[in-house]
Amino acid sequence: MDTTSSLTRREHAQFKANILAEALPWMTTWAGRTVVLKIGGNAIADANSQVAINMAEDVAMLHTLGIRLVVVHGGGPQISALADQFNYKPQFADGMRVTDDEMMTIVQTAMCGQVNPMIVRLVADRGVRAVGLAGTDANCLTAHPRPGFGRAGDITAVDPTVITTLLDANIVPVIAPISRGDDGGLVNVNADAAAGAIAAAIRADKVIVLTNIEGLYTDFGTPKASLVNTISTSELHTLIQSGTVEQGMIPKLNALHDAVVAGVPQGHMLDGRESHAVLLEIFTDDGIGTMVLPDDASKE
Repeated sequence: MDTTSSLTRREHAQFKANILAEALPWMTTWAGRTVVLKIGGNAIADANSQVAINMAEDVAMLHTLGIRLVVVHGGGPQISALADQFNYKPQFADGMRVTDDEMMTIVQTAMCGQVNPMIVRLVADRGVRAVGLAGTDANCLTAHPRPGFGRAGDITAVDPTVITTLLDANIVPVIAPISRGDDGGLVNVNADAAAGAIAAAIRADKVIVLTNIEGLYTDFGTPKASLVNTISTSELHTLIQSGTVEQGMIPKLNALHDAVVAGVPQGHMLDGRESHAVLLEIFTDDGIGTMVLPDDASKE
């Protein structure tokens, strides 16, 4: 018998045991609580990618451990790819996709016909019951078109009935943020904003936004040194208003800020490219990324 090999296996097993021991109190703490997880379209651009597989495994793990999980997803890359197939050139302003009637059809097809079923399948393949929804289902999301942006706009109301019904039935809702317009039409809504609004409406205990950076930086020139671990809502508001935050981060930060101000105890921005980022945040002592807390919360 190779004793070196045996020792390596034993050490590896001990390492795993230590991880489980550290995770146990957090598993107990979060069992039965509600988490809203926003996944960007880049994370599931390829269903066979390791990032997509990790995402599905994280969802399955959270669900199996008794967390009431809601998934909200974007689909920017898929929308752009489909627009290219139709020789349609996307237009953006202030980080938002300008959405005329033709673009709205493309958005709906990509989000509800491609991305949403893909996530449901990835999760179901890991033994979790999931149901795909659009924000239009049961009038879950109502939105108002923003002037000058066509059918793109902002959420005005959330009816959480269908979401809480699915959660009570131990089913994971997977939501595409295509909303019912208050004028009767469809409205394309930012997925980050939708996740934050849904988290507030269902009184979630945590909202997590996955992105492609480690968290919030105060100085993009020195990201490692300026990574913010914890920030209050008032500090975050001041930072957003300062104009120093990278433009693409503003919708995510606004969504986290607004959700926490509305009563969600914790908001998080994590790097979705990191292996099992969600599990690292919830089930380890140190966590990762940036946490947004209410002004009166203790920063230990």
